[in-house]
Amino acid sequence: MHSHAFTIVLQVIMVGVMFSVAFLIVMPAIPFFSKDPLITTKSVLEISDSLQGNQQLVISRAKKLCVTLPGKHIEVVAVGKGIDLLLSDYDSANQHEIQSLMRRGVVFSICQHSLQELTHRLGRPIQIIEGVQRVPDGRCYADDLKNNGYLDILA
Repeated sequence: MHSHAFTIVLQVIMVGVMFSVAFLIVMPAIPFFSKDPLITTKSVLEISDSLQGNQQLVISRAKKLCVTLPGKHIEVVAVGKGIDLLLSDYDSANQHEIQSLMRRGVVFSICQHSLQELTHRLGRPIQIIEGVQRVPDGRCYADDLKNNGYLDILA
């Protein structure tokens, strides 16, 4: 009787070990188990304010993504007051870093609606950093990217 209980316990342990090994083999093939932003191949960073610290955070995150996983598709979308980051006639300390990131493949997009509002408010044309793409509505564009598999890194 004692050896029968021992055999059952041993069988239960063996089944548990087999399930654990099977899980460890299958788990890496299932992408939804990981929420690590560095695993995805497409990332979007959205900036909507003109605070220097937040703008620097976006630049730093884009640089980190470039270093960690080269070849990854990274897009920065500037909306509202965040468009200050991408203005060439604005005294941006980040212009050199933005141009460097663009050479590394990071795409920078600016909200045309926000740009038009700023132009109207200032009463003069506004220049943006060369190479920045214009999108009609930055928030909708960023949402479209997220709906198409881009991970929102700052969320």
